[in-house]
Amino acid sequence: MAKLDAQGNLVCQPLKSLKDVLEWNAGCLGFYEKPSVLNLGIDGRLKVKNAGENRPKCLLCHDMLGGYLEDKFLQGCENSDAYRFYHWDLIDTFVYFSHYFITIPPAAWIRAAHKNGVQILGTLITEWEDGSEICKELLKSRDTIDLVAIKLADIASVLGFDGWLVNIENAIEEKSIPDLCYFVQQLTFHCHNRLQDAAKVLWYDSVTHTGTLDWQNELNDKNELFFVACDGIFLNYTITEQTLANSRQFAQRTNRCFDVYVGVDVFGRGTPGGGGFHCDQVMEMISRNGLSYALFGQGWVHEFLGANNFDDNERKFWKLLKDFFPRRSHRVPLKTSFCQGYGRTHYHYGKVVSDASWHNLSLQQLQPSYCDSDEVSLTTADAFHGGGCLKLACSLTAGISLIRIFKISLDKRSEFLTVTATWKAKRNNSSSGLCFLFLAHEDNPRDPSFRKATVLTEERCSDKDESILLELIEKETKLKPSLQCVNAIALNEKDDSGWMNSIWDVDTDWLCNDHNQSVSVYTMFMPRGTSNTNTVTNHSSQNTIPHKSEEDVSILLGNLQIEWKNVAESLTKQPKVNDLTCLEVNVCEPIPKQELLAARGDIEYLKKVGDNKLTLRAHCDSAPKVLSTDSNLLSGEDDVSTPISSNQVCFYKNCQTKAANVLEGAEKQSFPLHLLDWTTSDDEEVDYYMVYTVHRDGSKQFVGCSCTNSFATRLDKLKNSSNIIGYFIKPMLYTGALPGQEFSFSIL
Repeated sequence: MAKLDAQGNLVCQPLKSLKDVLEWNAGCLGFYEKPSVLNLGIDGRLKVKNAGENRPKCLLCHDMLGGYLEDKFLQGCENSDAYRFYHWDLIDTFVYFSHYFITIPPAAWIRAAHKNGVQILGTLITEWEDGSEICKELLKSRDTIDLVAIKLADIASVLGFDGWLVNIENAIEEKSIPDLCYFVQQLTFHCHNRLQDAAKVLWYDSVTHTGTLDWQNELNDKNELFFVACDGIFLNYTITEQTLANSRQFAQRTNRCFDVYVGVDVFGRGTPGGGGFHCDQVMEMISRNGLSYALFGQGWVHEFLGANNFDDNERKFWKLLKDFFPRRSHRVPLKTSFCQGYGRTHYHYGKVVSDASWHNLSLQQLQPSYCDSDEVSLTTADAFHGGGCLKLACSLTAGISLIRIFKISLDKRSEFLTVTATWKAKRNNSSSGLCFLFLAHEDNPRDPSFRKATVLTEERCSDKDESILLELIEKETKLKPSLQCVNAIALNEKDDSGWMNSIWDVDTDWLCNDHNQSVSVYTMFMPRGTSNTNTVTNHSSQNTIPHKSEEDVSILLGNLQIEWKNVAESLTKQPKVNDLTCLEVNVCEPIPKQELLAARGDIEYLKKVGDNKLTLRAHCDSAPKVLSTDSNLLSGEDDVSTPISSNQVCFYKNCQTKAANVLEGAEKQSFPLHLLDWTTSDDEEVDYYMVYTVHRDGSKQFVGCSCTNSFATRLDKLKNSSNIIGYFIKPMLYTGALPGQEFSFSIL
């Protein structure tokens, strides 16, 4: 759920009562539309990374300061130090947790999780006396149970997440236990019916088969009935070697050991080892018993240790745990600018469009594999798109290293992959070139003799270079692959911001066979040019690699695309923004979007909201103004006057809202607000939209990004608001290379 708050921000919200759930429908969404996500199949279902793998899974339960902090803002906020998570390749499921009855994950987390192929769940929790009353109402009849189960499955389906964690933290009358079990069964059934393979419903270890609130800390005959009714159980944290052995024994009866998620409280409450930087101790206990992991409160790194050294502490924390989780594969196409969803400035094609700090996890891009090397990091000092990019740093005098950034899974859709990298060399190291290594079959023990590697370089490798590369690969990976070197088929010169594009074609028929199509993608450095150079000894051999500079190499990787060649060549879609409308209102009370839209076409209307009977009255000083079909479409970055034919655009001039019988305690303030709506052709290709104001002098001012077809902006917070004559919407595609067709219109 989302609405306008008292400050005019679009915010995500939980549902706080059973009544809210029963009254929920898709029309309640307001500005909150189903977020577009990258890893969705053609049928709209999540492509879960390595679905069906028979291995322990990792669940992350995000409980931080009550939830709905900076992450609740649909358009982000200005606090660039707000919490973020980016080690997605280490986890399988993300649970957004709070202590509200129905915790709906904010749209930002849904997008970030799905872009990285991770399931995301909401939480149903009941606690204390209020929780007991909710449970009594919920379990009073099978009809009510069926209705609530269907509603919760609908909420997950419409808002784009993948299921629920059910946490009943209050006693239940024993006679109602069969009904509670039935509810868990029905919720699981309806979620799988609506979400299919992506769905998951988990039970938290709390209430037992007699209805008592008694945390078992293991799977046993007291909570097994709930485990059987759903997709798994999240065990409480006070575990021992004996409770783990008991859980394994119970789960083995139905071959479901990996559906038992053992709780690890990062804050250390009841967790062996005390949590924090000692979580590896309890993880080792879980690993020995072959069960799955459930990390609770990983935001401890930020919440307890603070934001100042967050990146260093985050790396330290996950370095302790990374070996418990296998690196998982991404599917082709793989496209990313590496932005983590925050920045000190905002970049667009390598140029600064805003110097304001920002945080918006909706804009987080696909993140690379975890790496604890000092040679790879995110930098916010520069970027191609968003707020940051990948920085690859290496001292040539210390030797050249391979840095694995992704593992990809190929399905043989084409004979060739097209790899496009946007990068720049820093510190005047024009002699430094970016290279990639594609190493096949690294993790496949079935065919150890079939190892092949393709190295992508800007220039042709000499026989001596190939020999050095083979020794380097053997040292770093313990493998002896056949080697193929491929030089770039296109190398664009630097633009005025210093970014370059390199393009390669990779022969996947040579690289892979039919038995294994798993490929690891590494980055490394190859000095450009071989004449008049000094040499540096590679630390893995006595061979030398020529280079032109004694300075350390530092390269920024701003954009990476790996896609099938036939798809890349046929990519001609240019999503187009249509039907852009702007509603100007003076807001004196948080008003859901659907109520504002109800004013369109009417001079005034009355609306009752809940038991408070809030009456909203809207009127316009004049009839709605319809712009001509000559509305401008911006065809270039700085062109604001190119007329083309477009659909009609409506703008309601000086439309005001007045509130009577204002809800008790609501802020009574007034400020001007512009509410934008638009439609898009081929919107499945759009990652997000960039929104600009257009001014009388023809200039544009970037005001923010939206991941849905709506945007709200307060005029009193914009620069030169009195000179605004219209808006400009630019769709940004997943390819990252080209925008969609922009749209602008005048509001005069």
